[in-house]
Amino acid sequence: CISKFWSSLFRSRYFYNRFIMLPSSSEPRLYMTLLELENYSESLLLSSAPSTCPSSSLEFDRDLTIREMGGWYLRAVRGFLCFTVHKKARVYNPSTRKLVILPAVVESNIIAEEDHAYNIFYFICYDPVNEQYKILCTITLVSEDKMLPEMRSELWVFVLEAGGWWKRVAKDFPCHLPDGLELNMNGVLYYLAWTDSHTWVLVSFNVRSEEFDMIQVLRKAGDVLHRVDNYF
Repeated sequence: CISKFWSSLFRSRYFYNRFIMLPSSSEPRLYMTLLELENYSESLLLSSAPSTCPSSSLEFDRDLTIREMGGWYLRAVRGFLCFTVHKKARVYNPSTRKLVILPAVVESNIIAEEDHAYNIFYFICYDPVNEQYKILCTITLVSEDKMLPEMRSELWVFVLEAGGWWKRVAKDFPCHLPDGLELNMNGVLYYLAWTDSHTWVLVSFNVRSEEFDMIQVLRKAGDVLHRVDNYF
C-alpha cells in the first residue's frame, strides 16, 4: 500500500536470502551413505542433527525419507543432495522430501558406443547471480590399451528448472577423467581430474558462464602421486 518498490523488494529472492531467518528449531543435518556394491537397493542413507553439546558423540539414524537410496557420490549444495543410480543423476530436497530423477544424456557419442565401458560423474552446483542450480555431467572413455591409453570425454550441463534438458558445452576442452573430489565456492565448481596416468589437474567450472579452465597440480621433489590404475 505504501510503495510498489518496497513490496517487490520484500518479495525478492535477494531479500529473503539475506534477511529472512530460519526457525530456531531448524538444525543442520549431516548425511552419510553406506554403499552395497553388488546391490544398490541395499545401500543406506544415514542422517543426523548435530548435538548442541560439543562433548557428546554424533549418532546417525537411517533416513527413511528416500526409499532405496543407493547410488554413488553423494554431493550436497545449499541443502540439495545429488547422487548417481545406474548412471543417472538424482536430486533430493530433504526439506520437502522431493526426489527428481534426471533424464539420461541420450545424445552422447560415447554412451552410444555400447561395446565400451565409460565413466560418468555428476556435480551439482549453484549460480548465485541468476539463482540457478545446475548439474554438470562428465562422460569419459579410456581405452583398454595399457601401453598407449587413449582418452575421450564430453561435458554436459542441465539447468534444474521446468523443461530442463542436457546441453553439451566446451567441446574443445581437454579430455580428462574426474577424481571425484570437488568444491563449490562463489559460483565456481572446482574438481580434481586426470589427463593421463601421471598428470593431475584442477578443473574449474564457472556456473554462470559455463566456461572451464584447467591448471596442472604442481608437485615438489619427493611427492607421491597415486595413479588411477583402475582406469589407466
